[in-house]
Amino acid sequence: MGKLDRKTRELMTLTSEECGELVQACMKVVRYGLEKHRVAALLEEIGDVQCLIDLIVKHGIVTEKAIKRRVKFKHSKLKRWSTLYDERSRT
Repeated sequence: MGKLDRKTRELMTLTSEECGELVQACMKVVRYGLEKHRVAALLEEIGDVQCLIDLIVKHGIVTEKAIKRRVKFKHSKLKRWSTLYDERSRT
């Protein structure tokens, strides 16, 4: 494995930066609510992160199949430990 090539380093850098921007957008929604412009900003950052995830797959770092397995695992964890799937908890 060793050192990263230039493209992989750039891809990891951009992905981490975009994830940071998504964190900021999420926290602004938490702090200020689902105002239209905040949801628009959230959507923009989600799209940017998804773009980078797609590029990570395209560059062969991970596979779609592996991502889908992980998503399935995370759903099962959330069903057990969060209220996101509990119909009674909706407000």
